Amino acid sequence: MHLTEDGDALHICSKSPLLSLSNISNTIADQRQPYEENGWSNCDVIPAWTAFTKILSAEEMQSKLNLEPFDEWEEWHLKCNHYALAVARNGTLNDWRPFILNAGCGDVGLAIGFNASQPIKWKLKQYTCIQRYAHTSVLFGKKNKYFLTIGGFGTHDNDPHKRFSDVMCSGYRSQAESCTIRRLIIYEDLCSKGFMHHSCTVVTVDAGDNCEEVNVIVYGGRTSPGKCVNSHPILVNCRVSGGEMFVTSKELLQCVSFHKKPAPRWRHTACIMDIDSVKWFVVFGGCSTGLKILDDLWILRIDESSSVETNWICVSCENHPATNNLLVKYEQKPQARFSHSSAVWKENNMLVTCGLGANNQVFNDVWMWNFESRLWKKMNVDGLILRYGHTSNIINNRLLLVGGVSTICGITPGVAVIDLELLTCHEYRLPALDPSSPVMLHNHSTIYDDKEEALVVVGGGGNCFSFGTHLNSCLVEIPLQQFQI
Repeated sequence: MHLTEDGDALHICSKSPLLSLSNISNTIADQRQPYEENGWSNCDVIPAWTAFTKILSAEEMQSKLNLEPFDEWEEWHLKCNHYALAVARNGTLNDWRPFILNAGCGDVGLAIGFNASQPIKWKLKQYTCIQRYAHTSVLFGKKNKYFLTIGGFGTHDNDPHKRFSDVMCSGYRSQAESCTIRRLIIYEDLCSKGFMHHSCTVVTVDAGDNCEEVNVIVYGGRTSPGKCVNSHPILVNCRVSGGEMFVTSKELLQCVSFHKKPAPRWRHTACIMDIDSVKWFVVFGGCSTGLKILDDLWILRIDESSSVETNWICVSCENHPATNNLLVKYEQKPQARFSHSSAVWKENNMLVTCGLGANNQVFNDVWMWNFESRLWKKMNVDGLILRYGHTSNIINNRLLLVGGVSTICGITPGVAVIDLELLTCHEYRLPALDPSSPVMLHNHSTIYDDKEEALVVVGGGGNCFSFGTHLNSCLVEIPLQQFQI
């Protein structure tokens, strides 16, 4: 085992009964030292993930994943990043070298360069109202700021861990910050069994004299890895007035059988594009039952009053009858993926970043889809670390990717800042973490606080099958001034 000082490693140390963990080296290269000091002639060390992918073929890996429903990708890859395979040899076996050792130590040079980069400066603020992951949180309100949080897995008020189906409102930077206004959704529109890895997209935000209001679209998600939910977009209205929360919801459309619609999915992305005063709901990628990874793109015109009949348009299918004159025209497109991120740039462009694809391939690419042309374009950005399970925000022509998981041993993504005009990228690593309060930057939500000019990470964590569940118990405030934004 080898441990870097990230949140997952600190969580492992806090849960493991092995006292020797405190003496374990931080790098793969250091693993050779104990063997060499004890007289072994040769020693090769490779990361556990490298060993796994070199020993098994793609078909064998897929068959293992198909043995039972599985969706704990982040914890699996993180755990593999903290284990290594060491083969020490003496005597007649000095020249013996198993083929898997030819893989070397992976991207060691990349890891060394990344860990020498500038650390992020952040502020941790205790906030136990939201202790969950694979949820969604958005910020709304003008006079008083609130988090609207929907779904996810975690705990509330020290309740047992579970999946949530609630709509929860909690105060942010206000006198209500210490309390939570909470109401369970019991409508048939939204799955009542608890769900996670869905999307929640802001449509409109309003404020009156004595109330704050937001409309969001909740779409997709799952209960178990074999059960998709919320397959029709749900418009949820949340209004806070007089210290109470009022929630209504409705399906945006009743799909008739002869109209095509997206396959149910989770770990997808969704965004709102405002084109000539018409709002469009845009969905890309994700995964579905049977570990099917998706690469389709769908759009839906949003009519909050339900006065206009609307149906899904598949812009991934050139010959789809519903597209009419909106046919897709593209020469290239992103590979199928899930746990990627998307954000809208200059109103009519959707930027898709990174993600996890077939055969456990992690991406480090940036794709732009234009609403008018229906064209995908790959943006040539160098220096971006492989990652998935991250979030993205665009501020002043800067694309900021926060957190995520990488399969590169020794690297835990921090914040990547991409200049969309110059197509340059600068990676910032995680700061030193407090062992008593580790922070995991995956399965979280990120909001932009324009008043403080900061990104705020809400929730996050995961369920490790060896070392248990970790839930972030604080807000992570990342000032943007350090990135010269």
